[in-house]
Amino acid sequence: MKHLALIAALLAGIVGTANAAANADKAGVNKNGNECLFISTINNYQALDDHNIVIWGPGRRDAYLVELTMPLFGLKGAWKMATIDHDHDGRLCGFSMDRIGVRDIGPPESATIRSMTKLDDAGIAALEEQYKVSLVSKKSKEKKDG
Repeated sequence: MKHLALIAALLAGIVGTANAAANADKAGVNKNGNECLFISTINNYQALDDHNIVIWGPGRRDAYLVELTMPLFGLKGAWKMATIDHDHDGRLCGFSMDRIGVRDIGPPESATIRSMTKLDDAGIAALEEQYKVSLVSKKSKEKKDG
């Protein structure tokens, strides 16, 4: 019975990731998924679900959608995220087997990054709509509107 529940959860996660990727692609996301960001410049992050995270570069100017190969069930509730630089080049990339790790109540979990794509304003807006979250600070919105 536990195996059936695990398989169902994995399938639901795969469908959710595919939907998020399809919606983000339609809404103005760089489609190659091979972006990189120096780990030392990561300013902040927000988990969207168990497969998707938005991370920001310096000064929250650049936002990236990070899609994981498998769900991290502790991702959304974790208050700390680890970046695991597989090839030791100092960058988090969508093509180099880099990983995201979290530690919640249980043992640490990690997953390989499937893709990392830079978001434009339309991509951010689409993710905000889809996940019912605010990814841009109020000050940034006021600057753009004013």
